[in-house]
Amino acid sequence: MNYLWNLRHYQALQEALLRLLFHLYLCPMDCIAYLNLKKYDDAIKELEKFSSKDRFLGALATGAIGDAWSQKNDANKALEYYEKAARQNENELTTPRFLFKAGQTALQLNKKADAVKYFTEIKDKFELAPEAQNIDALIGMAQ
Repeated sequence: MNYLWNLRHYQALQEALLRLLFHLYLCPMDCIAYLNLKKYDDAIKELEKFSSKDRFLGALATGAIGDAWSQKNDANKALEYYEKAARQNENELTTPRFLFKAGQTALQLNKKADAVKYFTEIKDKFELAPEAQNIDALIGMAQ
């Protein structure tokens, strides 16, 4: 059962990522290329224009903005976007991913209570997600 759940959701995530890449390549200037070229301001600007009603794509684009802010060493802005991505169209794939990134970023900012909140939500709601592996250790670190 676990294997089938993971396989089915992994395939859905893989399809969503492919759709995201397709849509991002349709941006006037390739958003991912901006990230790879370390042109984070340009990537943020283009990603903020991205819009999708897809269950996964909007959250992935919002999370990518968080990644750009993280690369710019602005952990507070990164945390803001990771939390927004986690709450955007809540689902079993992107939500735990961005809760995890939010928790790691909160730890970096010494916002331990927030980190515990994010990690505990993964443990309670997304126990089968890959991010839930070793989550107890992260909760312990944050306490």
